[in-house]
Amino acid sequence: LGRGEAAPLPGYSRDTLDEAEGALLAIPDAALQRALRLSQPAQLLQIAESLIPAEYPAARFALETALLDRLGRQRGRPLWSLLRELLPLRAQPEPVPLCVLLSGDEPAAMLSEAARHFASGVRCFKLKIGPERLQPEQGQLLSRLRSLLGAQVQLRLDANRSLLRSELASTFERLSGYHPEFVEEPLAEPGAAELAALPCGWALDESLQRLDTRARSTAARAPGRRD
Repeated sequence: LGRGEAAPLPGYSRDTLDEAEGALLAIPDAALQRALRLSQPAQLLQIAESLIPAEYPAARFALETALLDRLGRQRGRPLWSLLRELLPLRAQPEPVPLCVLLSGDEPAAMLSEAARHFASGVRCFKLKIGPERLQPEQGQLLSRLRSLLGAQVQLRLDANRSLLRSELASTFERLSGYHPEFVEEPLAEPGAAELAALPCGWALDESLQRLDTRARSTAARAPGRRD
């Protein structure tokens, strides 16, 4: 038995749940039986790619993870260790820091939550900012976080495309004083030149769905990008 998940997000994913289900049900039984006889992670990913068209990424992810989970259960190993086999022999994987989203309306409660997670080893925190600009209470919270946890933690900020373009320079000048790792989705319809001019890193999420191929390529080459 292996378990996978197809979870396209309405309004964000380019495929739907019905399409994902249809793509999975369309896999010929003989092809699936061939996949179940494979024993190498790279082989499983290759056959999943051949069985699920690229326009159905959620379905392909479901098949990949189900096949890898099944292989991991057979070997008594976690799925991540199978993925490690796909790296070149001399490649050293880099650790991915855990990140906690601090949410709520009470700064004191958010500070307490941050301190609790910090004590358990978390060194990366995400906070929502805006709308329009960095709000006074948000700036106070960032300042208190830096005072409480110091420079050893990473702060990731998410503006949900809400910052005013007319105030972007001044907003980012204020934000740079808190030394964020990046600001996610700073404004609606971001331009590559605007992003490149920002004094800290930036990240895009939902905007990628609205950018054409040329705009995505231009944005990907702009300094400060985060995947």
